[in-house]
Amino acid sequence: MGEIRRYFCKCGYQKDLFTGGGLGGCNIGMIANFFPKEAETFLKERNEGRVKRYIMENEISYCSHCQEILALPAFSYTRKDGYTCHFESKCPACQGAVSRAGDEENLTCPKCGSRMQYVAVGDWD
Repeated sequence: MGEIRRYFCKCGYQKDLFTGGGLGGCNIGMIANFFPKEAETFLKERNEGRVKRYIMENEISYCSHCQEILALPAFSYTRKDGYTCHFESKCPACQGAVSRAGDEENLTCPKCGSRMQYVAVGDWD
């Protein structure tokens, strides 16, 4: 189950983000909707018995072009040899590359650069 977090900054910037994963996180059809090429490669490796685990979850990311914080689907799978494949979404507004937030507990405001705070406002599935 994912968590809905309300991030806010002293400058007035505020954003509600659906973080984590829900029931669709292990659904191959759902994963293929977001990551069609990657799912094809994943299925080949899984059918060959090389996949240990996999999941799709919303990760907090920054779009430097739009100056926004986003919660976007990311797909990861780990092979039995220990190698992890990780795929991130693009910004839905500008289709640009995003950078994953390193620490979701300590986000930097994309508008003013200050440290943001958050409160959990609910769960999603």
